[in-house]
Formats: sequence, C-alpha cells, structure tokens
Amino acid sequence: MKFYSKLAKDIIPYTAGEQPKDKKYIKLNTNENAYPPTPQIKEVLRNFEYQDLLLYPDPDGTELREELAKIKKTSFKNIFLSNGSDEVLSMAIAAFFDEDDTIAYPQITYSFYDVYADYYRLKKIKIALKDYQIDINDYLGLDGKGILLANPNAPTGMALKTQEIEELVKNNKDKIVIVDQAYIAFSQGCSSIELIKEYDNLLVVETLSKSHSLAGIRLGYAVGNQNLIDALNRIKNSINSYTVNRLSMAVALVAVRDGDYYSDITAKIVATRERVCDALTNMGLFVLKSSSNFLFIKVKNACQVYKELKNRGILVRYFDKKGVNDFIRVTIGQDKDMDLFLENLKDILA
Repeated sequence: MKFYSKLAKDIIPYTAGEQPKDKKYIKLNTNENAYPPTPQIKEVLRNFEYQDLLLYPDPDGTELREELAKIKKTSFKNIFLSNGSDEVLSMAIAAFFDEDDTIAYPQITYSFYDVYADYYRLKKIKIALKDYQIDINDYLGLDGKGILLANPNAPTGMALKTQEIEELVKNNKDKIVIVDQAYIAFSQGCSSIELIKEYDNLLVVETLSKSHSLAGIRLGYAVGNQNLIDALNRIKNSINSYTVNRLSMAVALVAVRDGDYYSDITAKIVATRERVCDALTNMGLFVLKSSSNFLFIKVKNACQVYKELKNRGILVRYFDKKGVNDFIRVTIGQDKDMDLFLENLKDILA
C-alpha cells in the first residue's frame, strides 16, 4: 500500500456481481435485462460516423435530455446525464453533502450507499427494515442532512408507492431526498418523478441499464428541480465536462424513443416474475413481493444453494451479510432460463 492515501487504505470498495469467463452460465446474478435492446440500435451502430469520434461529445447532451424531458413530461433543464446512475449518485452526494454531514438510508439496501458515505466521509444513519420493507415513518423528523432511498429497494425488490414517497418528501422539506429508481420500469404506481414539480428537495435518479437493456453503455440520469440540476452540473464540470460519449448518446436516443418495444419486454419480464414467484411459493419457499426484475428468495443453507447452482452453470447472487444471508437474489431471465433455474433449485433442495 505504498503511496496510498488514508482514504484508499481504509475504504472498503463496492463488490460487483460476478462476471466469470470460465464457462457459459445462465446469468441471473446482476439484474441485467433478460431481452436484447431495441433492434433499431443495429441501424445506429451500422451508420455511426466513426470519424466523429475524433470530436468531443456535446457536454450538455442536449438532444438526449430533450427527449427524456418529453418522456418524463418536464423540461430538459430538469434532466442531468451521466455515466450510469452510480455516477449520478456519487455526484449528487458531492453536490449536496459536506464532510461530516449525515445521510440516512436503509440498513439493507444497495451496498454502494455505504461506499459513497465512506468515500465522502459522511456520518450514517442506517435504518432497519420492517418485514423487509422501508417504513417511511422511520425517516420523519431525522436529525440529518439528507435521505437516500432505492425504490424499489435492492436487494429486496419491494417498493413504496408514490404517495408514500410524497409523504416522506413533504415532511423533510429542509433535507435533500434522493430516490434511486433503477428498477422502476418493473413496478406500477411507484415513480416519484411527477413529484419534482411540487418539491424542490427531491432528486430522482434512473438508469437505462435495466429498463432499456443497456447496461453495457453505462448511461444514467437524474430528474429534479433546476436548482438541483445546476448543482450537479457544477460538480460534473469540475470533474469531467464530457461525461457521456457520442456513441452512448446516439444509442440511448434511439432506445428511449422506442417505448413500444420496451413496454412489451417489460410486460414479459413482469409476467415471468409472477409465474416464477408462484412456483417458488408452491415449493414452500418464502419470496418477497417484488416490484423489480429480480426475486429475493429465502432458502435453507443459502450459500450452499448458490454454490451448487453455480456448479450447475446457473449464477445467482448471494450476500454474506447479516439479515440477508439466508436469501438468494435471482434476476428474472427469459422463460426457458427460469424453467431451468426452477428445475435445478427443486432438485438441490430435495
């Protein structure tokens, strides 16, 4: 660790889901979309003017922001673009928190939140779930600077309704509330974006990785009051003004315009999710009610089940963390893959 800063020595980095290359797996561990992106992207790639890569991209991402603004029924001034929603979250914490400020978030949630809090040297209030669900009453009257929630939550997959988020935002008007909606496409009645028109303390973060099958281009965005977007841009333009590259923006623009295609594949994923949930329940397993593209399943000897599935060529996610170490998280794949998962899980548990 020669030359390391104290931060580099002390911080515990985020651990991403496995991306093994030793053999071909049925990959149900990192919540990628089960279906390919819109075929219209093939035309974009085929006709992309490769010589344009010698030029910097539009630092404002104006065309894509305008298109997202139409879809979200807001102004492009209320949209902020970045390389995946993780980067948006990082910039948001830099924009709205100072060292030793306090941030509140669930005890069981996306583990990157812990990493960001440590990286930016924040104090943490980690609030326990109740029956695996976020209880908004636990976030009212907090002595803190801000709140960060994943909705639907990960790894549980459970969601709060828009009215519940509004209650939380309304009762914390002097605090920034960041809602991470990475999986919102697979829920109903849970998006908080409509609330930004009324509440200037709400920032909503989304990504094209899950909803639009574009994890490979790393494109995320935030929607919020113009004052919040201006703060994000101050941070972005102090780090890297050209955050999103030309090719990613060209691909994303075509993707967000093909709403019908993505509505169809989202409906397939939701239908498969419900079918698999019913099958698991019929096997006598406890499964949380999911509003995402994955299921959180309680199984005896969860670590061993994860290992045995991996030996059989099926990757799922296991979290060696108190409170969730008796669960496996399983991404919803296409029907044929989920049938193989169910068949193998049943055999292992038998």
